[in-house]
Order: sequence, then C-alpha cells, then structure tokens
Amino acid sequence: MIEDWPMLEHKAALIKRAYTRHPFRSFADLGACWGVNGGYAIYARELCGTAFDRGFVADQIVTPLTHQRIGKWPDLFAIQSMLGAKQTRERVGQVDALIMFDILLHQANPAWDCFIKDWIGHAVHTIIVYNQNWFKDQKSQRFIERGLDWYLQNVFHNHNPEGLRKWFANHEQFNTEQGVLERDVHHWWQWGITPSELVEAFRKNDFDLVYLDTFDVWMGFPWIVNQGMIFERSKFPKKANAETK
Repeated sequence: MIEDWPMLEHKAALIKRAYTRHPFRSFADLGACWGVNGGYAIYARELCGTAFDRGFVADQIVTPLTHQRIGKWPDLFAIQSMLGAKQTRERVGQVDALIMFDILLHQANPAWDCFIKDWIGHAVHTIIVYNQNWFKDQKSQRFIERGLDWYLQNVFHNHNPEGLRKWFANHEQFNTEQGVLERDVHHWWQWGITPSELVEAFRKNDFDLVYLDTFDVWMGFPWIVNQGMIFERSKFPKKANAETK
C-alpha cells in the first residue's frame, strides 16, 4: 500500500511565500515522492499558472501514484534517481527554484553540506528548505558517530529499536540499491544539522536566508525543531533583513 499523506499547510505556505517574493517558472522538487506522491510539486506547478516552463519531481523511487498525478501536467517530469547523484543534477539542469523538504538530514554520501554545494548552482534564485533542525549541540552531529545507545536516546528512529540495532550491525555492508555502505543509506536519520551551520552552508555559496519560520518540535524531541527557510541568491533584490515568524 502506498503511503499518501495530505500536504501540510505550513509547507505549502512556504512554497507560496517563496513564489510571491520571486515568481519562478521552473523548479525541481527533490525527494518529492515519499509519503506525498508529488503533492508539493503539483501545488507549486498550480501556483505558476500559465507562466511556466518546466518542473521536475525527483526521488529514488517515483511511485505509481506520483506518475499518475503528474501525468496530467505535460510540463512536469519524473526523475527516478538518487538525489545526490550527478546524473540527477544533470537531468534537472538549471531551474529557478529548488524545493528541499525533509531531505537534508538524510544525506550522508554526499554529506548534507556537500549535497547543498553540489545542488546550489542549479538554482537560479530560490531554494526552499524544510528541515528538522538540531538544537542539542552547538555544532552539527553525524548521529552514528555517537554510537547506538546515544542514537536510541536522542534521535528519532520510527519506534523501531530492533531495526536500528540491525542497521548498526550491518554498517559495513554494501547497499546495492543506493550504491553506498549501509551506514550511509538515507532510510535512517543521519545528521543533526544546526540552523546556524545550515544558514552558513548556503551563505558561503552566495545564497542568503530571507525567511525563517519555526514550527513544532519533532515527535517529543525538544531539541529537534521543524523549521522552514527560504534562501535567495545574493544578487537578487531582497528585504534588508531576513523575515522571521
């Protein structure tokens, strides 16, 4: 059975705010399929109306329901590929905006900051981010380096401790589906990314934070906070200070 969750209003509002600031005629929604089956990509496409060029829905697995939904839009294209792969970026090429919802903390090979560096040149002016940001430490943490017991106590693992133990035990095995060691697969949470380091990763690649909204904590973990961010390329006009809410 395919999971199909409704869009969250605050995520849709983040896309709408980014579009209102700088309308985009093309975009790529990275990790667009798992759980939502292209829902946010279709919402972004509807925002654009007739002033649209092309959009991409990219994920390791593009679900049948995603194909069905985007099939109604001849200018939306599916890319079934690993998000960190060079061929995925080449297929997308240059687009006005990138959508990165719930994916950065999963990126281990390449790591989240390298993932940003690889992708940032493919966005003409806007990158929309929603991430479970880490407030427990001053610096970002690679979770597996803290060990199994620490992970069990501090990181969301979908109420599946036995699965987590098995994953730790198999870290040095090769995962043929993703082309990486098991330790680097994206099924588990890989990183606790601090908001300051996340903002800096974009800033040093010429993207400035122009909007920040803080939502709820994640599943009872007070040090994991859902935050929405909009980044814009530095050469584009923007308000003097980042908006916060």
